Amino acid sequence: MKYLIAVLALLSGGITQAMFVKLPDAATLKTRFNAMMLDDFIEKTKLDQQLGGIEILPIRVAIAVEKAFSTYRKQVNPADAERLQTYYPKIIEALLQDSPAAIQELKEYGLLNIYK
Repeated sequence: MKYLIAVLALLSGGITQAMFVKLPDAATLKTRFNAMMLDDFIEKTKLDQQLGGIEILPIRVAIAVEKAFSTYRKQVNPADAERLQTYYPKIIEALLQDSPAAIQELKEYGLLNIYK
């Protein structure tokens, strides 16, 4: 619900300039997630395969991560899902780490401190 509110705020404020970013390939993303000890999350959501190598708006990355969390919540016990929720901003930052401007854009809209 917090995410929906943030997206609505983002859309109502308007985007002055669309900034597409090219994400690393799936293997690179999987390596990043493995380093974060998120093997189970990636295996269940296939987020690395969905986003690897594509060109995308940063807001769409945040939406994809939210959808991945929704998928993950349905497959694990609630305590595990709740614990992992704190990784939300870290996952987005791992996906966008090659584009600091994209991370900054999402921070400005408050999308990286939703689950803190």
